[in-house]
Formats: sequence, C-alpha cells, structure tokens
Amino acid sequence: MLTTTDETLESDLKASVAKAQGGQTLVSKLAAVMAAINRIAKRGHNSFHNYDYVTEADIVEAVRRELALRNVMLFPAIYGERREAIGEKGSHLTTIDMVFAFCDGDSGERMSFQWRGAGTDKDDKGLYKAITGGEKYFLMKTFLIPTGDDPERDGKGDDVAGDKTVRVSKPGPKEVLPKGTARIIKVVPKSKGPISWADVTFVSDTGEEQTVPISADARESGLNAVTQLCQDKAIVEITTERNSKGNTVISTIQRYRPEVEQPPAKSNGAAAPGAF
Repeated sequence: MLTTTDETLESDLKASVAKAQGGQTLVSKLAAVMAAINRIAKRGHNSFHNYDYVTEADIVEAVRRELALRNVMLFPAIYGERREAIGEKGSHLTTIDMVFAFCDGDSGERMSFQWRGAGTDKDDKGLYKAITGGEKYFLMKTFLIPTGDDPERDGKGDDVAGDKTVRVSKPGPKEVLPKGTARIIKVVPKSKGPISWADVTFVSDTGEEQTVPISADARESGLNAVTQLCQDKAIVEITTERNSKGNTVISTIQRYRPEVEQPPAKSNGAAAPGAF
C-alpha cells in the first residue's frame, strides 16, 4: 500500500517525465529485476526439521545486484514493534510494522509499501529475526521469486515442513498404558512464515486421541527426539500448558520410566539394635 496520496502524485508525475524523456520508469525497472531473477537455490538447511530453504542472504544478493544495475535503492524502516510472551519459559514473539521504499536514482521516483515481519527468540534477537524474515518475504513476494515453498498448500495456511510427517499405528485393544501416560501416533512439522511448530497426535491411557501443538520451548529438546519416540512406539509422559493466547500447547514430552521397587536390604548377620 502506498503511504500517502502526495507521494503517489509525485511518483506519477516523475514517471510521466521519465517516460516523456525516453527513460525507464521505476515500475519498468522493477519489472526488469523480476525478469532477471529466476529460481534461487535452497542452500540453507534446518537441521531441527530436516528440510532445505532459501536463505535471506541469497535472496538479498540476487535482488541487490539487479537493483544496483538499474540505479534503484531500497530503504527499509520500522514504525511499530510488539512483543508477546509465548509459553512460560521466556520465549517472545516480536512483530514489527515496516515500510520498504524503492527509490529511482535516475528519475527520482519513489514507491513505498507497508509490510510486517515476525520472529521468535528467548533473548534479544527477536527483533533482528523479525527484520530478516520481513525483508526476506517482502523481496520474495514483490519479485515473485519461486522457491517451491507454499504455505497454503494444505488449505489452512500451514506448511508441512519438507513432508517429514511421522505416523505409527494406534495402540491395540490389548495394549494397556500406565495411568497418566500416552503414546504418540503422529508428528507433523509445520511452519508459517518465520514461525515453526509441530502438531503432535497422541492416545492417552483412557484411549482418548488428541492433537496438540508443541510449544517453542518444548521444541528446543529436539523434534528428532519426539519423532524417535513416535517411531519407537514409546510410552511417554506429556505435560501441557496454556499459552498467552489461552491455547493448549505441549510444554514437555519425556519417555515414561516406571519406578522400580527397591528390594529389601540384605542382612549381614549382625543383630539389629534392640534385638534379642
């Protein structure tokens, strides 16, 4: 969305002047940038979800060169920031409101667009992740750079990360789970923009089947460990909590370890105190 009517009128006037003088308009230059950039190779790898992705650095490198060849600058700015606690272990979701402005060094034309970025982090890096993610997706969508990633292919706006879904059979009628335990039957890694999570489906000791997203804090223990528990058909103990939005999420998953009753201590033949 263009930021002001005055800016639109000024840009239109400069575009008319550039066209009358036989030069390229800003839109023509941006279209030429889009035509010059083909599919960008996925050189990044997410070891947590085990899938490849296009890095922000690779996108910036490709777009930067084509913009510079046409004397076009891109100026980013932030005009709003919000932080929201996720779970109860210090993670925060940072959301920022941004403006990206293309400026033509030849004609003086300027086009500004509003955008939004988001990033999750426990420390102070949430803002920088939001900036990086916002810039990456602005450039990808503005210049229609194909990557093969479609966040809406399942119809719900969620992207199954690399089709790494893990499924196993449900507990049989003769399989009795200890009280308070469960068995995981499906793990589905998902992502939406810079935010990633996993939907975990499990059957409780009562036979009830539930699907609950795993929280950001729980994911740090490693999705590979969770999927391994699923593949092993291991009996697990699952703890859930309410996040800041009031939704139920999984906070911890651990393998069930039954308490082993300790055998009585063996006598060494000495009489106990007070014994006859």
